[in-house]
Amino acid sequence: MARAADMADGWVILRMAGPRTLPVARSLAAAGFEVWTPVDRVSKRRSGGRTGKVVVDAPMAPTIVFARANRRADLHAITRLPVSPHPPFSLFLDTDRTIVAVSDASLERMRDFERHRPRPRPVGQPLAKGQKVGVPGNAFAALKLEVDASNERRTLLFFGSMRMNVRTLRLHTDVVQGEHSSGTDMAA
Repeated sequence: MARAADMADGWVILRMAGPRTLPVARSLAAAGFEVWTPVDRVSKRRSGGRTGKVVVDAPMAPTIVFARANRRADLHAITRLPVSPHPPFSLFLDTDRTIVAVSDASLERMRDFERHRPRPRPVGQPLAKGQKVGVPGNAFAALKLEVDASNERRTLLFFGSMRMNVRTLRLHTDVVQGEHSSGTDMAA
């Protein structure tokens, strides 16, 4: 880490309450500041008693947003406003109350991790019980299989007495409810 006075093109560290991390980053970006905080896409349950899950942005480093050091005076002025247009935040200070800054190079490992982190597995839309589907791209593509049970991840299908468990994502709406038209496709 270097002091902001010694680093004109580095990044200052902004601190805030965890739930304010993304709102601070969005608010400052909308006001023209160059800011960055590592963001992950996570799957979470829907709120309000609704079933299923949604994929949302979540901070990978809650409580921290990086802002370009060349605007540190403007950021410091925002923290001193009696009423701010931005969610509350503070500048990270060294023990001698000097604003701390970091270089682009020191953030590169964190940026690289953000770019290459594991992604949540994709999900599909649950299908209705009794719905007829085909499984594209395999030996069962020409058969009409019936949905027995389905959720966002897996669908249980049956054809006569044969049962199979397939990833719901593979059963796109373009193969649902139709007659076999050619090769592995079923008309909608």
